[in-house]
Amino acid sequence: MGSGKRLIKNGLTCLIMAALLGMAGAGTAAAACAEQATADGLVNEARPLWAQKTQTSVGDAVKKLEQAAALCPDDEAAWTLLTQAYWQTGDWLPREKKDGRLALFVKGEAAADKVLALNPKSIDGLYWKTTNMASAADMKGWASSLWMFRTLLKNMDQVDAMDPHYYYGATERFWTEVMFRVPLWLAGKFGYDLEEDILKPLLEEIKREPRYLGNYVYAARILWKVGGEDKHKQALDYLDTALKADPNALAADAGDNAANQREARRLWKEFTGKDWPQR
Repeated sequence: MGSGKRLIKNGLTCLIMAALLGMAGAGTAAAACAEQATADGLVNEARPLWAQKTQTSVGDAVKKLEQAAALCPDDEAAWTLLTQAYWQTGDWLPREKKDGRLALFVKGEAAADKVLALNPKSIDGLYWKTTNMASAADMKGWASSLWMFRTLLKNMDQVDAMDPHYYYGATERFWTEVMFRVPLWLAGKFGYDLEEDILKPLLEEIKREPRYLGNYVYAARILWKVGGEDKHKQALDYLDTALKADPNALAADAGDNAANQREARRLWKEFTGKDWPQR
């Protein structure tokens, strides 16, 4: 795990391990559903749509997943994809549409709660519950959401305890997103060194799987926030690497890679005021 995980203090690590032990064998058996075959078919139709990661395909996936969850309210697979799709749909909305974004993040957290009620050991449920929580806090304003910081730390440390490299370093990207949005003084308040605790483990994930392009984009974001001519050059270099890469090199996540390339182009324009590859 990255050194940022050392920040869990005052017995939180012990609480996490106790929770993990307590979850062993604690799964809730879902009741039989008469429409399970239909629900399964809808989920299977939604999966490739979700994987494409376009606004149209994800919107179509949400419709199918909501139908599946309505038919079988205890369908863990449907809720697991819904918590991610609600978050993604909210994240794609313009930031000025705060009410719409917040509503989707709230729905995303509720979907994750359903996953965790069905399967307390779900790493997807815990990660996406926390991601939706943090995104909602961003809409409400971090100054009024400081109370949840310890919960975010605890939850993501628990994700790392389950799988330190979950989804190509998802917890590192989570903290990059949070630290990109919160004021630098707040990062310092919680003991974060952006380069040592956030960037370094993110770069380790790039070494582990260089074909996943999201980590290049997130590395660029944190480097840009750290600031300085050298850091800004490095940020653009990472975006350039992502934009030159073949998104299909990682076939299972080609849609995700393509979405990250679109984000890389947007960031390039935001950072430089120019279209890639002009600097």
